Order: sequence, then C-alpha cells, then structure tokens
Amino acid sequence: MGHELTHGFDDQGRQFDSNGNLSDWWTADDAKKFEQKTDCEVKEYGKFVAVGDAKVNGRLTLGENTVRSADDAGGSLQSVVRGVQRTTFTATLWVTRCPAASSATS
Repeated sequence: MGHELTHGFDDQGRQFDSNGNLSDWWTADDAKKFEQKTDCEVKEYGKFVAVGDAKVNGRLTLGENTVRSADDAGGSLQSVVRGVQRTTFTATLWVTRCPAASSATS
C-alpha cells in the first residue's frame, strides 16, 4: 500500500491535488529539485536493455522507477510521511540509487 501511495509524489502523481484535480501543487523550487534528482534515474534506466538492443526509456518509466527507489530506501510509506511533514518536498528518496542526487538536495 505504501508503494502505491508514493505514486502521489512521482512525476505523474505530483500533477494532481488532494481532490484529484489536475493542479501542480509543488513549488517551482521543489519541482526543480525533483527534476535534478530524478535525472540520474532517467539516465540510469535509459542504459538498461529491455529486449534485444532496445533500451528502456527512463523518462517513460520514471514514476515506477522513483517509487521502487523509495521502496529500496527503506519503505515508501515512511518516505511519503517525511515528505508530507516538510513544508516543501525535499525528501531524499533517490539518494540511495543516485548518489549524485545528494548534491541537489537543499
């Protein structure tokens, strides 16, 4: 269940408010930090071969990749709670998978 809740904070889920309306509720600064952190995952997954010589499109799989990284970081529900409790969304969900992302944190 925590895995699915975390999708509310991925590249697609963040575009919807608490009522399910299409409304980007993040600050511009939070969105920029998110892009910086997830760029590493986009590149990492873009190197994976799916079938034959066809590679994964890391941008298209970003939501699932992000949530799985949160799972690997110690539990997605805990990560969501930490993110919600902060005034701005600067949780370090991706640092364990992308060490370069730690330099993008505030």
